[in-house]
Parts: sequence; C-alpha cells; structure tokens
Amino acid sequence: MTRRLIPDVRVSRFSSQKKMKVDDVMVDPVSGYPIDAPMEMYGSTTDATPTALSAYHNDDTEIMLDYNQSAAMRILVVARVTEAVVTTTTGATLELANGDSQAWEITALVKKNATDASIEVVAQTKTDIGSSPAMAAESADVLLVANTATGGLYLQVTGVDGQEIEWDAKFLSAIVEDPSS
Repeated sequence: MTRRLIPDVRVSRFSSQKKMKVDDVMVDPVSGYPIDAPMEMYGSTTDATPTALSAYHNDDTEIMLDYNQSAAMRILVVARVTEAVVTTTTGATLELANGDSQAWEITALVKKNATDASIEVVAQTKTDIGSSPAMAAESADVLLVANTATGGLYLQVTGVDGQEIEWDAKFLSAIVEDPSS
C-alpha cells in the first residue's frame, strides 16, 4: 500500500496547484488531511524480523514522492518495550523490562526522477538520541528504505527476539519539484 508524502511547508511555488486550501490550512486533496502536521507512522515487532511501519489513518506502509521531486526529511523514531519476555527461543535471559525505550533521529535526502525505479535515498544519517541501558545492549534498529519496484519509501524497523516493542515515527519534510514536470 502507498501514501503520498505530504509536505510540512505551507507555501510551495511549484506544487501549490496540486493542493487545496481550506480556511488557510493546506490539505491533501486525496485524503483531506491537513498537511501542516507531520506524517506519523506506527507498528509493533515481536522479533528481529525487519518490519515496515504503517500510517496511522490507514494501513499504508509506503510514502510516495511525485515524479521529479527531491525531499529533505527529518524522522523521529521511538521504540518502547510493552511486553517483556525474560527468555528467548535459545534460552538466553534478557534484561529488558516493560518501558525500556530507545529513540533515533534520521535525516535524509531523497529524490525521485521520471520513473519509479529512480527513487533513491541519496543520503541518510541516523543519530541514536538515547536509550534505556538494557535497550542499548540490544539490536533494535531503524532505516529509511527506497523501493525501486513501487517508487515509494518505507521506514523499516527491526525489533528484538522475544520482546514486544511498539514503534512510533514522525516525518517532517521539505519538498521541491521540477517546475517543468
């Protein structure tokens, strides 16, 4: 499933004709959601299988740029253990407890040219904001991924074996498009 990436800026001289304005609040013409609020995604993991987060108002796991656009993104991600399990399938004891948490900030530059296959994460920097000491010892992770088959982007999270972890992410973005497109 896909979701259009909604810019957080109110003025875009190149793309304002693609948006509606209601009571001085820009809205997405398809969903009707305000675009001055950051997009939010969520999900949960119970193991170390990489998982794509979903949008809150639907089950979309991908965000879309229009063709011939570039975007600067800032993504805040938080993970929180909601149901700690003290042993793994290998019998190892984990020290995680309910409430153990970790947070990251991803800053990225992405671009999409004239085809879906051209979507690219040009640059991505992930900063570990902080974590509970026990969570820091685990391998939970997050990554922004480009899907060249669909032309979309998704936020991939990796949990911890045997631990139920809830995830939340907020996206802020600035987008520019080729005015000749």
